[in-house]
Amino acid sequence: MKRTEQVAHSRKTITDALFRLFKKYDYDKITVSQITAEAGVARNTFYRNFSSIEDILIYMFETSVNDALKTLTEHDNINSRVLVEWRVNFAKQHPYFAYIHNQPKLWLMVEKYCQENQRRIFDLLEGTHNGTADPFDIIFEQAGMNAVLALWVQSGFEREEESVVDFIYSKLRADNKG
Repeated sequence: MKRTEQVAHSRKTITDALFRLFKKYDYDKITVSQITAEAGVARNTFYRNFSSIEDILIYMFETSVNDALKTLTEHDNINSRVLVEWRVNFAKQHPYFAYIHNQPKLWLMVEKYCQENQRRIFDLLEGTHNGTADPFDIIFEQAGMNAVLALWVQSGFEREEESVVDFIYSKLRADNKG
């Protein structure tokens, strides 16, 4: 296995272990020892890849959002529907973000380190409003979408993905009419 593949594998193993532990313990109660035991890796492996538990969250957020932004910016015609479809798919592929979003301390910590990416997402969202949206409207839309997606993840993806997209999109369209 090449070194870059080995690093990617180790990081994924450690990250997956952390998110399994989130289902059992509060963030403040999780230790590096628990993560390494859950991941089946040595402490040295942990510290070769991350300097702290916080670094895992930042790494996952930045990696996921960068991948998503790359996908979105390569899209020919970004509109509200495309963004909603992307966001729903993102929630399904990364359900741990719903957990993080529902933990204010964790969300604030991740937000603090990822403001540049948030600005890029904000710019994409603003573009779907033809540059006329009030920043408060955009933040409100994001918060509403995050709340619906968190509920969808917590329900075990009870509704079909397309149904969730249609629901969110219909609310955004109704909000933008009035």
